[in-house]
Amino acid sequence: TRETSAKKENLDTIKFLMDCAYKEAGLFWNRNSVFLLANLATFSAAFAFVTSSETDVSPSLRASISLIGVALCIIWMLVIHYGRKMNHAWTHEAKKLAVNLNSDAIHNALKHMPSDGIEKDTSKSTTKLMYWLALLFMLVWLSLNAV
Repeated sequence: TRETSAKKENLDTIKFLMDCAYKEAGLFWNRNSVFLLANLATFSAAFAFVTSSETDVSPSLRASISLIGVALCIIWMLVIHYGRKMNHAWTHEAKKLAVNLNSDAIHNALKHMPSDGIEKDTSKSTTKLMYWLALLFMLVWLSLNAV
């Protein structure tokens, strides 16, 4: 019947949305790993350059290098923020569609699902950890001027 096929289509849409949410959770880790490695590599190279005894680095060049690092950290924080927001958007749409289906089983299953594809108890602390890492690197970048 028409109602059954519409319900099946909505179930497929919910499955698609939840698959996207789980993929977004994986992308969250990949993006953060890239920014962590980019900060480590860039800072290592900058620190080696600035502390080299053969190179006389002017204060303005040190400030420029620090600003580039701080900009990298700000971009990292934006990626954290919008990546988490995107993940919540996929899950929110799936939950909204389940409510519209008036299916208690689907709605209850989605209600207990984590909202970002990561364990519910650790998702906020994981995001906070990423923010702290970005802030730590920002402080490290700013300290490059003091070396």
